[in-house]
Amino acid sequence: MKKIRAVLWLLVILSVIVSFWNIVPRYRVETGNRNVDIVLDDASFRDYCRLIGKDEKETLAVLKKSGVTTLSVQEDRLKELQDSGKVVCWTGAQLNGIDGFKDNTGLLSNIDISPGKTYVMVLNPDTDSQLKKYLPVTLAPGCYKELLDYRNNDFGLWELEAPDYFINETGVGFDPARIRLAKESGLCLILRPENRDNLDAEKTKAFIDAMCSDAVPSCIVFGGMKNEALGFPGGMDQLIKSIGEHKLVIGDLEVSNKSLEQRGVSMITRKMPGSVIRLISFSPLYLSKLHPEVVMDKYMLAVTDRNIRLLYFRPFLQCIDNEPIEKVNADFLEGLSSGLKNAGFSIGGAKPFSDFGPPLWMLTLVVLGISAGFALYLNEFIPDDKPGILVLCALALPAAFGLLYATGHVNGAVKVFALISGIIFSSLGLVVFRKKLLSFKDEKFLNLTGQGILILLGVTAITLTAAVHVTALLSSTGSMIAAEGLRGVKLLLVMPALLVIIAYAVKGFPEPVSFAQVMKLPVSLWHVLLVLFGALAALMVLIRSGNVSTEYRLGGEDKIRALLDKILIARPRFKEFLLGNPALILLPIAAARKRFATAWALVILGVIGQADIVDTFAHLHTPLVWSVLRTFNGVWIGIVIGVIAGAVYWKLTQERK
Repeated sequence: MKKIRAVLWLLVILSVIVSFWNIVPRYRVETGNRNVDIVLDDASFRDYCRLIGKDEKETLAVLKKSGVTTLSVQEDRLKELQDSGKVVCWTGAQLNGIDGFKDNTGLLSNIDISPGKTYVMVLNPDTDSQLKKYLPVTLAPGCYKELLDYRNNDFGLWELEAPDYFINETGVGFDPARIRLAKESGLCLILRPENRDNLDAEKTKAFIDAMCSDAVPSCIVFGGMKNEALGFPGGMDQLIKSIGEHKLVIGDLEVSNKSLEQRGVSMITRKMPGSVIRLISFSPLYLSKLHPEVVMDKYMLAVTDRNIRLLYFRPFLQCIDNEPIEKVNADFLEGLSSGLKNAGFSIGGAKPFSDFGPPLWMLTLVVLGISAGFALYLNEFIPDDKPGILVLCALALPAAFGLLYATGHVNGAVKVFALISGIIFSSLGLVVFRKKLLSFKDEKFLNLTGQGILILLGVTAITLTAAVHVTALLSSTGSMIAAEGLRGVKLLLVMPALLVIIAYAVKGFPEPVSFAQVMKLPVSLWHVLLVLFGALAALMVLIRSGNVSTEYRLGGEDKIRALLDKILIARPRFKEFLLGNPALILLPIAAARKRFATAWALVILGVIGQADIVDTFAHLHTPLVWSVLRTFNGVWIGIVIGVIAGAVYWKLTQERK
């Protein structure tokens, strides 16, 4: 049996070594993509210019000098064109109700005005060109007609047959003047088309061709009331094809709530991740509640911690700290640019991450290592005289992987095995060190604390096997832009604790009191309160796992997070440095002094902290270096807190002996 266990550990070590075949390319891709674009929202920019009373070109030059690299132009709606005086819209009934309208205009005298249709009078050449290009790809044939050509008359006139909401919600293309402004100012261009439910494959292609006829934008960011990609759902296949034909780049907006994801964009990120750049944007209402320094910190964290390369900027429209609006925005942009440069990034030229992914031979060897870890856990329950059972257990998972691969479920199999690795190896360390914990005696504080530190380091080393596996199995271009990732994070936090409890309950810990005997101990009121507190804490751990909204955070927690980010660069996770890691340092003291109930609680806290390490690396859109540094910070800070807590616990238990 010893030889079999040795072979199993060798397979685990081999799986860690071969994992770097895909980890190294990921590191190179992450460190090689350091360009960030600061994107100016055109609609907010126009409001800003009106507010300060300055010329747009002059103001844009100032903002460009401060750090803006790109202008984002949103698709116009008819209502917006009318509000800006570029068109005038009437219903047929309104026109017929104007006495003498036809006679006064002259040109309309021979035109029949239908009460149920919409009439659009075009008042400038750019808008005329815009409608000629985009109305045919927006409306069905027969639903639009050019009654008067602007080029031959004082104005142009279109007759539209469309629902009432068309005027307010449907886009009618991009203003050529805004595109020229970006070009003449030396800025990159982002276009923001609206979704149209009525676009089939043919019209989706026609729209993209029309959009790219003047200039291929550096990026496209889909927007609009529908919050989906252009042509979703019917035209998605053609949209993806057109993106490839025009070599377009898509901006994927980061959202905190999954329900707000743009489903069409999600399809694009899964099918062609090498054409996607992550983008962060804050709404005007949200910005109005934040100080510029807070916004800057959020932008910096997005770039350094979440692989975001497009920072969507809306100018601040109010005085802050008694500073003029223009100075507020100039200082913000200059500070943001300087911060990015100091962090090793360049301003301008953002591009997607290069395509890469794990090869099949590496996946196979990693699966063998995960299977070996599974067998090592089961070894705790298998008698030494039955090695055949252990061998069969070691072969079960590779057989399952082979079956999934043969049936074409490779991606699903990879995610399942990544989760299995996280569950197995974050619990295996505490199972392996169980016998060590039984040998502790009530000796000197420094000896027990030193043993606790060694246990923490040993258990963490085994847990990092899962971190390496998860990184190797799931690292790809899609995972780096959050299109792919580890599913079952909440399961990852629950199952390791359950596996450890089972192992310790069956094998006995701490001796001579087993889990069953602990359950028979007298129960006091403080025990009940402790259990309730533990249940509440466990619930909070589950709710707060993954990327959660701020509503689940404690008061002042955001300030603590920001402070830790500034001091430590990569903030460690609370479940590690405050709970799990200190618990493992206290564990030898509790075991030596036979504080059995406390020892059980510390074991559970310890395994939760270990599972959280795997969860750290499961955030695949976080740069690898940050995950490593975050875990390192969690270990050494956990040691400091654990030693201090250990001293207090040593003193309290010594007085009660």
